[in-house]
Amino acid sequence: MREIVLPELVAELDDALILVVTSSGDGLMGLFERIYRKEEIDYRVKWELIKKDDKNYLIGLLVLWDSEKDPVTIGFSQELWNFLSIIRQKGQLILMVDWRILEEGLTFEGEIMDTILPKAMVINDAETGMDFLLKQVIDEVLSSEPQEKLYELLDILRPAAAPNFLN
Repeated sequence: MREIVLPELVAELDDALILVVTSSGDGLMGLFERIYRKEEIDYRVKWELIKKDDKNYLIGLLVLWDSEKDPVTIGFSQELWNFLSIIRQKGQLILMVDWRILEEGLTFEGEIMDTILPKAMVINDAETGMDFLLKQVIDEVLSSEPQEKLYELLDILRPAAAPNFLN
């Protein structure tokens, strides 16, 4: 089973949502350093419903690159599900592995990337793939005992779907 890291801090900016995930270890840090060195890296994100047991679920944000064998999975517990609508609305997600960036303060006078690299990365279009996540939730609702938490998740994700996805 793959390791799932939970955000230690979630913060909202005007244009993005910040997740601090210091426990992601070398996984994200290695990716961030390669991006900082301006290497061409084909990375992508994928959303998925993760069933912990019969009544508990996580939303997983998988960050995949290179061979995609060892993605870093950031888990959104039920308490964090409402942030999915913020990600959908803003479209940008900033992943950070170092608290000091926030302690020193983000300044927007210069280029934000100069401030946060190599200990963070900006994911544009982070909402991409939420329609697939919505389909997973619908499939789970249809195949299991009705659970209020899944219906709440449907309400959060439904506006994320393409208009003709629900028709």
